[in-house]
Order: sequence, then C-alpha cells, then structure tokens
Amino acid sequence: MDLKIDFTDKEISPWSGVYLLKKMLDRMEFDEILSALNLPETGSNRGYHPHQLIKQFITSVWCGANKFEHTEVTRQDEVIRQFWGFDKMAGHKSFQRFFSKFDLSKNQQVFTPLYQWFFNKLQFDNFTLDVDSTIHTRYGSQEGAKKGYNPKKTRPFVPPSINGFYSGLQNGSQLLATQRRCLYFK
Repeated sequence: MDLKIDFTDKEISPWSGVYLLKKMLDRMEFDEILSALNLPETGSNRGYHPHQLIKQFITSVWCGANKFEHTEVTRQDEVIRQFWGFDKMAGHKSFQRFFSKFDLSKNQQVFTPLYQWFFNKLQFDNFTLDVDSTIHTRYGSQEGAKKGYNPKKTRPFVPPSINGFYSGLQNGSQLLATQRRCLYFK
C-alpha cells in the first residue's frame, strides 16, 4: 500500500459527511419551506436568523447531539460554517432561547405546514405492509432464559411481538430484494 502523508493549509473536519445532509436539504428545497413557515423571530439585532438556527440544529443532531450543550461541537467546526455559508455559528443558549418561543399555538402554525410539505414530498406508489402479532412461548428452563408466557402454566403474559413485512412491487410484477424489509417490534 502506497500511503502519502502531506500537509495542507485547508480546513478539515471530522464531520465532512454533513455536506451530504446539506445537499439533501438543498435538493428537497428546504429553504423554500423554511421561508413559508411562520417561525419565531429573534428579538435582538445581533440574533441569529431562524433558518440558520434550524439548519445548524439539524446538523448537530445529525452529528450525534442529544443535548443543547452538544451543539457546541459543530459550533467550533469551521468547515461546517463555511459550506453552510454562515457568518458565525450559534451557541447552545441561542437554541434554547429560540425553542423556548414555541408554545402550543406556534407548534400548530409551524409544524402543520411542515409535516404537510414533508409528506407531500414522499412518493408512495405501491406498498404492502402485512402485520402479524405472534406470541413467543418461553419455558425458562434454559440457563439465562427470561420468564415469559406459557399457556400450560400461570406465568404473567408477555405482550405479543408484532412482525411486519413490507414489500413493494416494481413495474407491477417483479419483486426486488432491496425493496423487501422485515420489521420486528416488541
């Protein structure tokens, strides 16, 4: 294997895959739906535009953030700032202030058209979902086995598993292996 190590003055990022998220949102025309929504505005002239806050928040969640403080990871990334075209990145307090402006009424005003837009973008042509509820019996005599439903004994009932099978037909007749999915819910 021929490996070349070299130096560059260009910015690099561990989150460079987020560029695919940006391309996907651009292709979905995400900016147009954001412009059509009645988003809460910032009260400060130094505040961040709501579109930036939403895009940056989605980016942070895409990178694994599950708390407001985790948005600081993407805030420090210069490459993400550059390809989104932001002047500067918002801190976690900006997100907290922005999302605190949402109440029940604002949620209805924003998310109803957003969900309508999203589901109108989905194209369902020919899908079948078969759902089967199955009771798995467990006797519990094996080492490490969990106690479960046994029709011969009076143990507590285990709710049935729901098995779903999805398959879509292409051209009305041929079933593609990539379109077959097996779902297991418990």
